[in-house]
Amino acid sequence: MQTLDCPEIEPETTAIEVGDIAGTRPQEPIPDAFIRQLREQREINPRVLLVHAPDFLYGTYDAEVIKRGGAYSYPPTGLMFIRNTLEGLGAEVRILDLNFEILRATVKDPGFQLESWREFLVNTLEDMQPGFVAASVTCVPGNPADPNYFLTDILRLVRDRSRAVLMAGGAIVGQENAFFLENDLCDFAASGEGELKVGWIYEKLTETAETIEPQYGLAYRFEGAISHTLGRGNGGHLSVNLLDVYPKMSLEDYWPLGCLNSFSKMAGQPAKFCTIQLNRGCRGNCRFCGVFDHMGKGVRQRDPNQVIKELRYLVEDRGARHIDILDDDFLGTSKLRPGLLKLLTFMVELHEKYGTTWAAGNGLVAASLDDELLDLFTKSGCIGFRMGIESGNEEMIQYLRRPSNKKMVRRASAGINKRPSLFVSGNYIIGLFGKESFREILDTYEFARELNLDWAGFSAFQPINKEGQASAKDAGTQRNDFVPARDNTMRRIDSAENPVSGFDVFGLPDDVIPNSEQIKEIWLGFNVTLNYIANKNLRPGGNPDKLRRWLDALLITYPGNPYMPLFSALACRLLGDQPAIDERLELARESTKASEYWQWRMEQFGLQSFLKSFPSTEHDVIARLEALEAKAFATRQSELTVATG
Repeated sequence: MQTLDCPEIEPETTAIEVGDIAGTRPQEPIPDAFIRQLREQREINPRVLLVHAPDFLYGTYDAEVIKRGGAYSYPPTGLMFIRNTLEGLGAEVRILDLNFEILRATVKDPGFQLESWREFLVNTLEDMQPGFVAASVTCVPGNPADPNYFLTDILRLVRDRSRAVLMAGGAIVGQENAFFLENDLCDFAASGEGELKVGWIYEKLTETAETIEPQYGLAYRFEGAISHTLGRGNGGHLSVNLLDVYPKMSLEDYWPLGCLNSFSKMAGQPAKFCTIQLNRGCRGNCRFCGVFDHMGKGVRQRDPNQVIKELRYLVEDRGARHIDILDDDFLGTSKLRPGLLKLLTFMVELHEKYGTTWAAGNGLVAASLDDELLDLFTKSGCIGFRMGIESGNEEMIQYLRRPSNKKMVRRASAGINKRPSLFVSGNYIIGLFGKESFREILDTYEFARELNLDWAGFSAFQPINKEGQASAKDAGTQRNDFVPARDNTMRRIDSAENPVSGFDVFGLPDDVIPNSEQIKEIWLGFNVTLNYIANKNLRPGGNPDKLRRWLDALLITYPGNPYMPLFSALACRLLGDQPAIDERLELARESTKASEYWQWRMEQFGLQSFLKSFPSTEHDVIARLEALEAKAFATRQSELTVATG
């Protein structure tokens, strides 16, 4: 097969210094007595099992959504990096992706029950008899003390069924290492990137030649005290070659089982997707974010020539046609821009030759988005991306330490809006630190309305880093899903309290600080009003086909939601597609009729009238939506009138 020509360039990186990983407390090196104790108590051998915990909470498992392809399904890239490092040390490594195993069993076995997931782990332990087990979880919010938190349950099961050395990793482990160690759930709790940490411990315990320098960020418990390792390494291995690992991964088996995100669903179902990572870390140190805690200071770039080789293999040899960017800061600093441009130029060639598409699910930094990059995005087949904005309140933006200000965001949004083929969502957080007033929250809504992007991805604040946890503790803010509607299998916003809801949320007093239950209703009111009723793609000059494809993608994950098919039907009215209107409108009516909850919500937002009398013309769609948006703000105007006398 013909391959694309890519002359190599020299990569550049930013430096990481000792102590850059936040939250670690360097102590003495691991005592020899602790290493001897582990050798005596554990059955150490060169076999290593790497376990990927499910990418959902136990209580949100939904077999129907999984069967529709709406669950996350992607190879565990972090464990693939670790596998490559360990195999280079002579270890025999196996990855058990429990997320994949559960999805596959749900789709293929009509009798599968979620509780049976333990059999996958027990059978693997019995078959492999590993000397080391490392289990990790991606950014799945929750409480590790919950008996149904998957990672906790996985570690307990390994403890019961194996005498292997046990290590836990992932962002939540770095934050809660004392919990995992004090409850004897693991021997080591890793903060930050893990491949060199796992490799270092493997070398020490197997008494092989120590080729990896001591690593910091490993917590362990010895003689009743918890200590953290002292070392120069940062746990990340930028020179890892995933071409050694990909042939051992059944990538094609992932494609029919789910998606990467809504962008990959827009690319087609099932999408032949793959993931790549160019940069690690982020230039920012935002107060709300866990990336700095987990990955340390600054951005480090892998050799773009290596990333290009991996991407060429994934597309040309494995048939991938949609690419998802895993980077937390894909655009990186100006020093790293040559590597970014090199990769994007190669992706232009891929798109022209194979029709590949790509998307970035993590928020891009607006400060780096210029015309040169946006042109490369469109030429390289970019479906869309998210842009990190977070707040529209000037004081809050400064407090958050955002790497972009409102001027930069406005400039980037203007460039985006000149390129209608891109579907771009702004990332916003409401209820920051449990202390944000409604006026500050409303500033974010108004800024999102001004920017006029395709979507406003509102999220409820979650205390996912040490600073956020400390600030939110007094306010009673707990870890839940960032999107309140994903907290349960019904995909509903329920509350034991009686918060203000519907359009009435716009009438909340400026100085009120909403609690977590009220934040859920504000989230829903903002989401329905801005993303649906006021969406620019349902207005003159918009792109209704782009919105239709996005809503149809969302509907895969939210099958009982009636306003998604309703607004998809409105987009189809603007497109003049009557059969598509009939199909979506019928689905919206059936979903509403089947649920008292949805009947209430549809009536609350004035949407029942669209089901009873659907707009017959493009003009009718626009006029009725504009009237409904005005109604949403009538409550706000009434509140302001009362406040000013």
